Amino acid sequence: MTISMKTVNEPYFRSLDEAKKVIEKINKKNKFDWDITIILDYKLNYAGLYIDEEPNTIRINPDQCADEIGEYSLFYVIIHEYCHLLDKKLKIVDKFKQQIRGRDKRLILNPNSETNKTEELTEIMTLYISNPFLLKLMSKLHWQFLKNVFKSPTICSYVSFVDTYKNWTKQWKINLKKQYGIYVRGETIYFME
Repeated sequence: MTISMKTVNEPYFRSLDEAKKVIEKINKKNKFDWDITIILDYKLNYAGLYIDEEPNTIRINPDQCADEIGEYSLFYVIIHEYCHLLDKKLKIVDKFKQQIRGRDKRLILNPNSETNKTEELTEIMTLYISNPFLLKLMSKLHWQFLKNVFKSPTICSYVSFVDTYKNWTKQWKINLKKQYGIYVRGETIYFME
């Protein structure tokens, strides 16, 4: 994998390295044999961009990404754009439209999910890659669909989800509880009705 970069400060470098390792794990676990280029494009007006005309290239503007870990962080944006690349390579959105959206089963994870079917799918794929157990809690249908398409590099277990949850910001925990009725106390996952 190639990363074309200008001077990158330490937090950006760590996020780039972490995203690169996750992408390499996905490729290895699924036996995907393609080289990917991540270009840090500080002139880009978006946080990230994948376009069909550059089939193995992801463009990222770190200055447009949020500083902290989470949605719209550099790591998140790289994985999100990689999911667009995966979609194009594996034609996932076509299967998604037939098997999931054809049943009117939407999973809106954030405002970007409402843009169109491709963005909805890409947000779901990003969650599947980073936290498959949470996706399974939120929608077993969407989790099973992606599990049948490719393997996540992340362990899908109760324990791994609880460990990850402990490191989330207070706001993330509040949003998960408010939107999906899911929260953790100690080592136990609870569901509100």
